Amino acid sequence: MAEPISPVTSEQVISQGRTVTEADIRTWAGLVHDYTALHVDAEVMGHSFFGRPVAHGYIALNLAIGLMFPGLADWYAPDRAQLSMGWTDVRFLAPVFAGDTLRCRRTVRSAAADRVDHLVEMLNQDDTVVVSGVEHLMVP
Repeated sequence: MAEPISPVTSEQVISQGRTVTEADIRTWAGLVHDYTALHVDAEVMGHSFFGRPVAHGYIALNLAIGLMFPGLADWYAPDRAQLSMGWTDVRFLAPVFAGDTLRCRRTVRSAAADRVDHLVEMLNQDDTVVVSGVEHLMVP
């Protein structure tokens, strides 16, 4: 089992990678009922600026949490002292495609007695930041 990650003392942590698949995109489309051509129509998107379907941005954003488990499981447990207070400044900076491998990099941006702010960045296999945002955590 992985060691818990301290939200205050760990200056920077980087997760393992996870490759986004066509099945992930289709599953997400079904979950949120977003079947727009941008995400699921290879023929239409083949003639677009992107050249192929683009994964939903929230796939990458949600992986920012999932890829850090089990190390930060305590941050989200309802009976724990550390609690997520929300996110700000979320930006979708580059497209994610099926076949891209994403990793999460969390960097302590600021820390106070009762709160720590993390810059959260999702990186693809080329180290391009595809999504970024700031997560605010309440600490005891």
